[in-house]
Amino acid sequence: MAPMKATSRPSVVIWYKVYGAVSVLFYLLIGLAFISGMIFDPTFTKGVEYPEAFRIFAWFFSTFIVMLGALFAVSFFLGRSPSAWVYHLVLICLGLSSGLFIVGCIPLLIFWLKPETKAYFGRA
Repeated sequence: MAPMKATSRPSVVIWYKVYGAVSVLFYLLIGLAFISGMIFDPTFTKGVEYPEAFRIFAWFFSTFIVMLGALFAVSFFLGRSPSAWVYHLVLICLGLSSGLFIVGCIPLLIFWLKPETKAYFGRA
């Protein structure tokens, strides 16, 4: 593998890190709040017709949310490689499915697909 050329960091990389940090905080806080509600709130399943099924779904949902936060946390430890560019692209596209993050993810995606960003990650 040829060594990467030193290119200046595009500003979209900084904005991606902001998006990643906000996503990590959001997903981990929501997941942990949901888990703590299930553990410490005795009225969590009050008024639910099938409390055991609801509790199973709640554990599944909260685990999924925490895992999403972990995926975003991993992105901070990836280096500059073509596969890291793809990983970040997938996380940006994941944000497009959220009503909360779509407003920021559309311009982020547009700038992420530019040749300067691809070159920064060694993707020709």
